[in-house]
Amino acid sequence: MDTGIVGMITQLGTVAIAATIGMMGLDFFFRGQRLLGGGFVAFAVLMVLVEEYITTPGDVAGDLAASVVGTVAKEPERESDSERSE
Repeated sequence: MDTGIVGMITQLGTVAIAATIGMMGLDFFFRGQRLLGGGFVAFAVLMVLVEEYITTPGDVAGDLAASVVGTVAKEPERESDSERSE
């Protein structure tokens, strides 16, 4: 997946928070509260998956802006070899 620096920083923040919640879930799980611990671990995994694969309004706006810029500022066509020699 092609992500920019902002996307990478957002992903890093999500993983950092999810890791904290996941470790708390593992702590609960190994202390005997299996349901609560498993719920926290599942929530942590779900946080990362949702951030990675679900389209948000910000993603839609970014995709729309990229398509508009691509339409307005097209790259010039390259000359073929036969056009250069003339």
